[in-house]
Amino acid sequence: MATELLFRNDAYIKEFTAEVLKCEQVKDGFQITLDRTAFYTEGGGQPADTGFLDDSRVLDVHEINGEAVHLCDKPLKKGSRVKGTIDWEKRFDNMQHHSAEHIVSGLVHKHFGFDNVGFHMGNVVTADFNGELSNEQVMAIEREANEIVYKNYDINVQYPSAEKLKCMDYRSKKELTGDVRIVTVPCADICACCGTHVKSTGEIGVIKLSAPAKYKGGVRLEILSGRKALLDYERKTEINLKLSQLFSAKPMEVFEAAQSRINEIEQLKLKIKELQSEIFEGIAEGCKNEDTPLFLSKQLDANELRELCLALIKKREGVVMVVSPSQKGPSRFSLAAKSEDLRSAGEKMLKELNGRGGGSPNMIQGVIGSSVKEAESLFKKTFQKQVFTEDVNLK
Repeated sequence: MATELLFRNDAYIKEFTAEVLKCEQVKDGFQITLDRTAFYTEGGGQPADTGFLDDSRVLDVHEINGEAVHLCDKPLKKGSRVKGTIDWEKRFDNMQHHSAEHIVSGLVHKHFGFDNVGFHMGNVVTADFNGELSNEQVMAIEREANEIVYKNYDINVQYPSAEKLKCMDYRSKKELTGDVRIVTVPCADICACCGTHVKSTGEIGVIKLSAPAKYKGGVRLEILSGRKALLDYERKTEINLKLSQLFSAKPMEVFEAAQSRINEIEQLKLKIKELQSEIFEGIAEGCKNEDTPLFLSKQLDANELRELCLALIKKREGVVMVVSPSQKGPSRFSLAAKSEDLRSAGEKMLKELNGRGGGSPNMIQGVIGSSVKEAESLFKKTFQKQVFTEDVNLK
């Protein structure tokens, strides 16, 4: 016996009664089949409804061989009549978003000929199109979509006859047979769809699109509408006000204030780099004309390790190793020489020090899992010469 899907003819049913046809225990709860249901069964990119059957919580709903199977946390007696209650806030959010997606997808297809090839409604609602759109084109679609919202068109749901369906120009991701449910949004879209939608476009409230992100040869858009769009705006307004206070700027001038601060930081970085180069040159000058291996230990980032090694090998002939110790995780290192090929020695050292790295014949960079003392000991052993060791205070 197929389950009667009440939501297909009336998406606004919040409560209903039904007979329990089956109740089977499964790993995650109990699968309950009803003779009729207003719970949306997952499909078409829209998630299933949640709610209650009496006091049993409905966690998920799927359609299997024409039957709506409700995954619940408690069993229900076969043959009993139960009251179903939909989580209406979640359902209405989905109705707003699904209706908004129809408008956006219909307009994209109308103006650019691109198809919606992927649609998912979760914490984030996304639509994927098989063609590229510019940010300006997306903004134009958004403006037109909201004009359709403001005009409050009725959204029509119908099951046309096979003869009438042949004459209709509608969107569909696959060839359809049998009773085909057609959803029409005036001036925007005609599409085969089994989902739930609002009665009129005005109930969507507002449609907000993200900037297009490249995805599988086309673009992906994030879609927000209704209550979720309002909550998103509230969060972003709060963030903007905090940034306004942080930068001592008016809310509409935050970007300019942030850009100015970034420019100042970039100038400071350049100055720091110049001063750091002078420090590295000073260290190298103090170690010039030496041909013995040199081992240094100091907190530096990867670029600083490289720059210090380059400065050192300009002034001396010996092999140089600089290690930046870490209290958590691997330590960075740089191994360099003016003319000596370090690949063979470096490979052996990395293996013994539980490290990894790479580079050129004259410079190897990476990380080691062993301690600085173990690295220093192996460095001395590897190059078999007296090693000058120094803990340089650079910062």
